[in-house]
Amino acid sequence: MLNTATYKFSLFPLCLMMAFGAGAVIAEVQMPAEEYRRLDTFEAHTLSRADESFNNRNYRRAAVEYDSFLLEFPRSRAVPYALLRKARCLHLDNQRFEAMREYRELLDYFPNETQYAAPALYYIGLAHWQNRDEQEAMTAWARMAEDPEYRKHTLAADAINRLAAYFRGRDQLERAVNYYRQVAVDFRRSNRRAARNAIGEVIPFYIRHRMSEPDLRKFYQEAQGFDRNPQSIPDELDNDRRYWNHVRQNVERNGRFTDVQRQQSDRYYRYWAEQLEGRFEDNDDYQLQLANFHRNYERDTARWIERLDKQFERGFKEGDFNRIIRWIRLFAGNRGKVDQYYNKIDFTKMNNSQIRSLMETFYGSIGDARVARNIFNHLRIRDMTDDEKESLVQYMAGRDESVVEPLCRSFEDEDRGKMVLLNFYSGKRDVDNALPLADELSNSERFAEAAIWIKATLLQGVRRFDEAIMAFRQSNRAPDNFWQIASCYASMGQIDRALQQYREIESFFENQAPEARLRAARLFRDAGQRDRYVAELRSVLARYPDSRQSSTAHLELERLGETRLLGGVDAD
Repeated sequence: MLNTATYKFSLFPLCLMMAFGAGAVIAEVQMPAEEYRRLDTFEAHTLSRADESFNNRNYRRAAVEYDSFLLEFPRSRAVPYALLRKARCLHLDNQRFEAMREYRELLDYFPNETQYAAPALYYIGLAHWQNRDEQEAMTAWARMAEDPEYRKHTLAADAINRLAAYFRGRDQLERAVNYYRQVAVDFRRSNRRAARNAIGEVIPFYIRHRMSEPDLRKFYQEAQGFDRNPQSIPDELDNDRRYWNHVRQNVERNGRFTDVQRQQSDRYYRYWAEQLEGRFEDNDDYQLQLANFHRNYERDTARWIERLDKQFERGFKEGDFNRIIRWIRLFAGNRGKVDQYYNKIDFTKMNNSQIRSLMETFYGSIGDARVARNIFNHLRIRDMTDDEKESLVQYMAGRDESVVEPLCRSFEDEDRGKMVLLNFYSGKRDVDNALPLADELSNSERFAEAAIWIKATLLQGVRRFDEAIMAFRQSNRAPDNFWQIASCYASMGQIDRALQQYREIESFFENQAPEARLRAARLFRDAGQRDRYVAELRSVLARYPDSRQSSTAHLELERLGETRLLGGVDAD
């Protein structure tokens, strides 16, 4: 069963060793229900009691109970399972050397009980790994990978992936890929996470390192595709869109080269462009990416333009303005081509969505605000919904503010338009234009509260505190408005009135009380009244000992050199 050949490796790099910690969550091996049912009553009772202790993580007790089972039922069909579980108890109790002795006993006496022997070999490797004995860990996992039966066990996927990572770390890519490929193929359905990880390692090897489409194709078929879940793969892939889309996407993903790798880059893109050529002329994404691959090694802009123009004509139908807009974006940076395609536009036949897309293209990709503003003028504002208008306001606010107010005034819902405009002026801190709007909306059933709050905060921001306080008092956002009123009084130097406000918050809003008391203390700190500051801090400690603010007060008292932290003057 086991290949007894000895594998000797040099020390595994510490960084890779630490990538797999002892705390990794590994599903425990269970005895199949049908095997459990074949046990006699006494065997089942004794074993289930041990399993219960194991499941409760009482590993020392479970080890004793599994050992009792082995002594009482030495001929039971469950002996291999009990041996494995006893070893696992020792292993999970960090008695790794004793655990390995039990694992080896299982392998010695029951090598053909694959469902238990294979995990025993895996766990021997894991125990060595946790002991930082990488050579022995690799020896165990290599034996597992080579055994025709053990390599099928679900735990083998992790072992073989670790072997592969070991060889990859030593730049033995061929060997590493062979192991990754084994996991990708053997565990595509039984351990999909491990298989996906392995697929992600194999693809770059055939794409970048070996540059072999035939090898990639064969692997694609063996691994049942490169998608998240395995797929049914046809025998012939020459015209399989899914396969070739994977190819071009992975060529793009793995095609980054430095300036000193120019020859390597040219060879790479030439090879893959040749493989991708001659397929799917109706697929714009495919053909545009292929044109870019050609350009990467040809460095011939005129040829690239020719390919893009040809692809445009292949798929163009009269009135396909979305296609024209896409090609304008593709030619950003080449103003001559941009203008050529822009001249194909007929605004009278475009809808608002297309016109806006074209406008955003010129504001963004092309970077021509003058033309973009001209395109804006072609929008049929009267045909827009209020949602569309609001979205347009938000987009134009940072690009051309002159259009914002007319857009907002065009809303079918007048109050909503005013609210959008108020938010715009508020964001600009434009008090002169915002305040009249806020007053207009103060009677709106839907927007009064928001308008009052914006008015209050704007007034506070320009230090018109008396007016701000009046506005905050009209707000229903308690206790947020009370905090702001207290802040206004503090900014005006009216400490007693600010203190009174904080006391009201403390009295009526229990969950805000510690913060109110702490802010009251800081009023006196900012006013230079040390004694009252200290007294307030002590009152925070006394009244709210379990609060976050109590910890803050404690630290502030220590900074002041106040060693008598509790008790003291009653701040009230």
